[in-house]
Amino acid sequence: MQCLILAGGLGTRIKSVAGDTPKALLPVGPQTFIDWQLQWLKLMGVSEVVLALGHGGEEIQNHVEEKQTAASYPQVNYSFDGPQLLGTGGAIKRAQNLLSKDFVVAYGDSFLFLNIGALFNSHLQEKKPLTFSVLKNRNQGDRSNVFWDGHRVKYDKFHPSPDMEYIDYGLSIINKDYFLKSTPPGAFDLADFLTTTCDKNQAHVFEAKIFFQEIGSPEGYRNFCKMMEGSKFDLKALAHTHSLL
Repeated sequence: MQCLILAGGLGTRIKSVAGDTPKALLPVGPQTFIDWQLQWLKLMGVSEVVLALGHGGEEIQNHVEEKQTAASYPQVNYSFDGPQLLGTGGAIKRAQNLLSKDFVVAYGDSFLFLNIGALFNSHLQEKKPLTFSVLKNRNQGDRSNVFWDGHRVKYDKFHPSPDMEYIDYGLSIINKDYFLKSTPPGAFDLADFLTTTCDKNQAHVFEAKIFFQEIGSPEGYRNFCKMMEGSKFDLKALAHTHSLL
């Protein structure tokens, strides 16, 4: 399995803690967040990662390349926005020559408790161009932005409606050919693609059961550090605790 990580954001919400340090390089115990994320993805069965980078991209690449020989990472390749930030959707399109026919997409500030192998197999069985993971959160934590009744799915990141009880879990599988044909050139938000694909009934929904962790906010970063300390920085133990291995 191949996973593209969107790690090009400016990190404005976490700037009071991170300063000019890219979110991916924030320290969490003996390593940085990107170290834990890459090792976690490998533990979940991901064999190759494409890092889609923007702000602080060279710094992130240098760090990963320096650590890669000693750390348990998947194979890592890199794609850069260039002089203009391309948004989450444009960053995927920029990396198209590195992408497999069907690839996983995750965010560079999220740590997700989902069986990626089961997600990928479900995607292949359903044969839809998008498999979209959701969590029933009923506005707990972040605001719900997905309606799903077991059959119909509607996603609206920017204008969620009161009947939405689910949230985008931050892990999707996308068919590359469909994505390239269905999206505009230049900068755009991945959320636009997710919304239109759901509206066209071209999305398969996969439900997550465990709330994700994130480091995009100061509170989220503190909570993630506490969780890792509580697990004694043992990823296998963390995976077994959540019945993912």
